[in-house]
Amino acid sequence: VDWMGDMCNHIYVSSPTEGIIYRISCQDPDKGPHVFLDGLVEPYGMTIDTETGNMFFLDGYSAYIVPINNATDFDEHHDKRIIATFETYPMFIRYDAHCERIFISEPDRNKV
Repeated sequence: VDWMGDMCNHIYVSSPTEGIIYRISCQDPDKGPHVFLDGLVEPYGMTIDTETGNMFFLDGYSAYIVPINNATDFDEHHDKRIIATFETYPMFIRYDAHCERIFISEPDRNKV
């Protein structure tokens, strides 16, 4: 969920089988989901830093960062950047705002 103060701004949902991350408006959910990122390998996890307006997500063997605060000018080919790669599929990602770190698990290697 992307929060704007105390209000929900958007909800993001990943579909690993479809290779898509959807975006749903909290103010107008009746419009249904809109494709936010398409053509992904298997997007398994995501986390949002609401202070900077960035989403971190896992896809295939990599972790990415993408801005979510400017969706009208968003270009997934230019704005999506790899921040880490792994030897096995990472399955969990979490941003901790208190220590400003991202935690990613690699279950097949028993590592975080």
